[in-house]
Amino acid sequence: MTAALGLAPFGLWPLTVLALALAFGVWSAAGSGRAAARSGWWFGLGWFGLGLCWIVQPFLVDPSRHGWMAPFGLVIM
Repeated sequence: MTAALGLAPFGLWPLTVLALALAFGVWSAAGSGRAAARSGWWFGLGWFGLGLCWIVQPFLVDPSRHGWMAPFGLVIM
């Protein structure tokens, strides 16, 4: 999840670089391909899950008018 903090609206790109370096270290030290794939799955799931926070932002520009659509946009994405 730390890698997603480099995306908008956070913009903390050094954390993305650090998280990717640590992830590659974990993958190369994994005992098997299955263990590397499992840790890669969790890494990607965390990155994607936290990275979806930008989906809701456009709906909150005028929340009284468009805010009701935010959960649908998030779930459908």
